[in-house]
Amino acid sequence: MNQLGDFELAKWGHGDHNGLVKISAAGSQGPAMSLNDLKAISTDPEATSAALNFDDMKLTAAHTTTDAVTHHLASFYDSTKVFVQPSDILLAHGTTGANSIVLQGLLSPGDHVISTFPTYAPLFSLAKACGATLSFLRLRDENNWTIDIPELEALIKPETKMLILNNPHNPTGSTISTSTQAALVALAAKHDLILFCDEIFRPLFHIAEHPSSFLEHASKSYDRIVVTGSLSKAWGFAGVRIGWAATTSPALREKMRRVREWILQEVGEVDKRIAGEVLGPRCCSAILAKNLEIARENWGLLREFLRVWEGSVRCVVPTGGSTAFVRFLRKGGEGGEVRPVDDLLFCQGLLEETGVLVSPGRLCFGPDEEELKGYVRMHICIPPDNFRRAIEGLERFLKSDRFAKIQ
Repeated sequence: MNQLGDFELAKWGHGDHNGLVKISAAGSQGPAMSLNDLKAISTDPEATSAALNFDDMKLTAAHTTTDAVTHHLASFYDSTKVFVQPSDILLAHGTTGANSIVLQGLLSPGDHVISTFPTYAPLFSLAKACGATLSFLRLRDENNWTIDIPELEALIKPETKMLILNNPHNPTGSTISTSTQAALVALAAKHDLILFCDEIFRPLFHIAEHPSSFLEHASKSYDRIVVTGSLSKAWGFAGVRIGWAATTSPALREKMRRVREWILQEVGEVDKRIAGEVLGPRCCSAILAKNLEIARENWGLLREFLRVWEGSVRCVVPTGGSTAFVRFLRKGGEGGEVRPVDDLLFCQGLLEETGVLVSPGRLCFGPDEEELKGYVRMHICIPPDNFRRAIEGLERFLKSDRFAKIQ
């Protein structure tokens, strides 16, 4: 793993930036909640308060294969086609830990993997650090960031081991429909690939028909599907370091379990207790409804911003997740054609002039790919008052002399 470079998205989003940040729309986690907030949103506050009383809890490392968290999670993946057992789920330290045990457990040097692009950089960077070679399946905004399956199949080689996906997609907010999922699963089965999907933003969907989890496509004839998730995005409990990897394949699960034993062994009992309440029937529906309403309100603000600045700002409507991938353009050159701006200079200027932080596409999702020029990722699941101030900052900056000088 010594091939890993800097994680630019984390450096940018978590950086101090000399104290300039007034409004951060650079992240992607759900709005944070306190334990008191959790009790208040519960359908039974008294029972939730009792569940979150840690005074007599023994702070040991309980090495159990199933618990309340895995039982709740198993029910999320149940469908008419597949029955997911609590023992099919391995808990980890956030999705970061879950993705690590998937990639370290299932990849070997010389394996070939295919990843969508752009995407969350650790997905392909960790695969490369495990010794795998990499091909990108490029998603394009003119195709609404959707997957071209014939183009994907053309990338498959005899040594291809894994297909890496992200649904809902980070940074664009696009989603993979259930029918497209079925086609991807059929392709993976045809070539005996492992299909790995980071589903950290699930079930944060902004469309009426919610896509299934990839895990719900598993069958007796093809079970080489692994999905991961955590509490940080849809639920807003990023500080509770609980993530998971789920598969119905005993062979894949055993390989991941071995890595888990070496690198983390167990997750914290306090974290598991909180996670059990977040994901349980008293709280989970209300938390999700709250966060979806925040995203809907903010998307309305962003949609109006796009309407007013049509020609200078472009964005494919997100159908899931908590981010939008927005492209900023300006007229330039002798012909006066519209060109994307330098996204890093844009983000630096926006921060210095207005205090608004958003994430530059080429730096954070590139690395430095020209096709991502002008794109920035915006967080659409922050408190609406903050998002409104971020939009106001963007409008001021687009009218400024500094923006006019960015090439």
